[in-house]
Amino acid sequence: MTTFSGLLLRWKASVYKIIWIEMIAFLVAFFFLSFVYRYGLKGEHKVNFEELCEYAYRYRSTLPISFILGFYVTVIYNRWWSQFNAIPRPDAIAANVAAHIKGSDESSKLLRRTMVRYVNLAATLCYCAISTSVKKRFPTQSHLIKAGFLMEQEAKMLNEVRSEHPKYWIPCAWYINLLRKADSEKKISNAPGMKTLLDELNRFREKCDALYSFDWIEVPVVYTQVVTLAVYSYFVASLFSHQFLRDASEWKYYRIDLYIPFSCLMELVFYIGWLKVAEKIMDPFGDDEHDFDMNVIVDRNWQVSYLTVDNIYDLNMPLLKDPYFQEASIGLPHTKASSKMPVSKSSTPWMGSADAVKLSDRDMENAENGVQQTSPFCPCFGKRKPVRNRKPSNNSVNVLPEEQPKDSDTKVEMTEQPKAPVTEVPKEQPKAPVTEVPKEQPKDSVTEVPKEQSKSPEVPKEEPKSPITEVHWVKEAEKDAGTEVQKKDESKKETV
Repeated sequence: MTTFSGLLLRWKASVYKIIWIEMIAFLVAFFFLSFVYRYGLKGEHKVNFEELCEYAYRYRSTLPISFILGFYVTVIYNRWWSQFNAIPRPDAIAANVAAHIKGSDESSKLLRRTMVRYVNLAATLCYCAISTSVKKRFPTQSHLIKAGFLMEQEAKMLNEVRSEHPKYWIPCAWYINLLRKADSEKKISNAPGMKTLLDELNRFREKCDALYSFDWIEVPVVYTQVVTLAVYSYFVASLFSHQFLRDASEWKYYRIDLYIPFSCLMELVFYIGWLKVAEKIMDPFGDDEHDFDMNVIVDRNWQVSYLTVDNIYDLNMPLLKDPYFQEASIGLPHTKASSKMPVSKSSTPWMGSADAVKLSDRDMENAENGVQQTSPFCPCFGKRKPVRNRKPSNNSVNVLPEEQPKDSDTKVEMTEQPKAPVTEVPKEQPKAPVTEVPKEQPKDSVTEVPKEQSKSPEVPKEEPKSPITEVHWVKEAEKDAGTEVQKKDESKKETV
């Protein structure tokens, strides 16, 4: 049965099969306490039992059973899935052996088959060290020899290696020896092929080491003990806290006399079932019905690897034209059953989340001059940087901005600067260096300076950085004045 109801009623590998003993024990203990309270206890003993039930209810509510058990099951499940992904498979090695070790002669064929046999032998030895089912199938080396994984001469060489640790790594070393031999005999096509064969072997051996490490290093026993004690103490307290107390007028938790505690039974199914699931998947390499069927994996690896390097190695595959050879677009056919299925949203191709954005014709027009507008959140975004140190041309007309207080101060300085100590100016120098400004420059640069600013000139701390033509003219006058202009600047700073 593959339906949902069939899964709920299934007995094999079900939650009912792993918790039925705990459920029967709980019900027997609950009915016994209920019978003793109803018909056995009287007077003071009955009051003490009611106080014990109330204490058990409060103790039960203080246990963070969901958090403890949930975290524990998460750790166990992640470990279980990592163990399954760590199972080594020789598919990649067999494919690369068939691709890089070429030749249809008997020696080349024997070389390829021996290499994949060593890989399967390494995996089987690793399985025998950690899996109960594989160990029962191949308990000794004679069984491996009879199965074809190991030859008698190779078994002697394996026994001669003195090592107290599992010897699943030795066939990997034999594989490397064959790889060197194939390289010396020029049976490997190129150096990258040699590297690929070694890399695949290293990945295969890393998975074998990972499986061995999972079997060696288990989940800390202390953690398992804490979770188990917390769960079982919770249900021991539930035996008392779910009792119906007839004569307790202040007992407000359970007023209905239910002979069977249905709510507590549901908690038992969830929590005990959760704990049992973690116990079952903690070691998935056993021989239970919840464990991995490693014998199937051994058979599958053996068959696939030999078929890859031998049986289908020399097949001459014909080049045939497919039915859509001359068609640009391909529409795959449907059966009547699949054509009746409703079209879901996931069956249509996903074009991206921005595909639904629609723009009007006006919004799709280019902006004027290609300038991006300023963002309201960042005023600097989208502004053009001014061009600095641009020399004015004779034909250009430069107009000062309306508000340039620093530029106006500098113009006043330089125009009234000749009124400073004139005696220090040599005869060769002009009396007013500002008068050296060319005649063709516009006069409105001086008339735009307000009069009240000329009476109280202020010396700026830094030279203006704006590209104004008057500043460039002043700089040219300063170059002509030489060292005398520097002395005048020092006298200005002293006056300020």
